[in-house]
Amino acid sequence: MNEYLSGREGSFVVLGPPAGEIMSKYLEQRVKIEFDRLADDSGMAVSIIDASGEEISTSNNNSICKTLNPDRVFSKECESDCGAAYEMATSSDQVIQYRCHAGLECRAVSFRSGRSSLVAIVGRTFTNADDYRRATERAISGDW
Repeated sequence: MNEYLSGREGSFVVLGPPAGEIMSKYLEQRVKIEFDRLADDSGMAVSIIDASGEEISTSNNNSICKTLNPDRVFSKECESDCGAAYEMATSSDQVIQYRCHAGLECRAVSFRSGRSSLVAIVGRTFTNADDYRRATERAISGDW
């Protein structure tokens, strides 16, 4: 029997998706709105990463991360930073602090959404002019 059908004694009525699925979509939208608000208020980027290493949601994503990861899957260099942060954050109950190869200050924290383990990478922010200058020089030289 189709999980979207309900009825008694042989008569069925199509009800649509299960309530849990609807609630999950609603909560995902609410979480996205809150991450967008956090990113707008702080000026920092917020990126949600799933177990496959794909960015499933980004708020205020900066141009360096967009350029290095146009397909929303980590490049080789980013995998060694943000990919490793995913593993460290999901295996620990602590916020992981790191500076990526591009010189951005980042924090990673794990959380659950339904049955999925996700990681929020927050920051992706230059905290000093020297890091910004080095990143700019790498971009101009074609290193990225």
